[in-house]
Amino acid sequence: MATAANKIAPRYGYTKISASTAVKASAGTLHRLLVSASGSGVITVYDNATAASGTKIIDALSVAAKDNFEINAWTVNGIYVNIDSGTATITVLYN
Repeated sequence: MATAANKIAPRYGYTKISASTAVKASAGTLHRLLVSASGSGVITVYDNATAASGTKIIDALSVAAKDNFEINAWTVNGIYVNIDSGTATITVLYN
């Protein structure tokens, strides 16, 4: 039986990354970035399913451990997170 909470609660996928990665290969929403570790990490997020090119969702964002970014950006092609410099371990929440 479906409950009211099941009907309205968003269902998120997540991927934990520590290198440049295609996170989602289709249209969706980038909801949140949770940074668990970083060594002077700088990231750029693209609306792209396969590469660090195309429309930028986030451009040259410096990240540090314990950062939590709420994004809520729609994508048409997918989500690609590029670690431009330094290191970072990030959990990406999307649907």
